[in-house]
Amino acid sequence: MELLEKIILASNISKQEKLPVLREASVKVDLLRVFFKLGKDLKIIENIKYIELENSITEIGKMVGGWIKASNS
Repeated sequence: MELLEKIILASNISKQEKLPVLREASVKVDLLRVFFKLGKDLKIIENIKYIELENSITEIGKMVGGWIKASNS
């Protein structure tokens, strides 16, 4: 929820204000990665589901990273 909140916020603020919010979103992406890995390791999440989640969070991370690079310009 917090990641979604950061992304929505970043889409509605000025370019100067975006960068800190996008960096916070990037941290949330990393945190989700850790939680998914922990869920897999504890066998709460099946391996197949983990792979799907990891692929999705990787794609989201790439999008946020690209947005950060664009905001730095």
